[in-house]
Amino acid sequence: MTKHFKPCNRHQLYLLPSSIDEWLPENHLTRLTSHYSNKGSQAYDPAMILSLLV
Repeated sequence: MTKHFKPCNRHQLYLLPSSIDEWLPENHLTRLTSHYSNKGSQAYDPAMILSLLV
């Protein structure tokens, strides 16, 4: 393999974890929905926004 390419692992089972819960610790910002206020327009569910990004 040449030095021009990034190495790859063809024996890797998954590119992403089977559940996003495996990535995020319990106190992660995306889990802190209690910090949302009732001011302004209604916010989107953070879990839905994260799933769009992933």
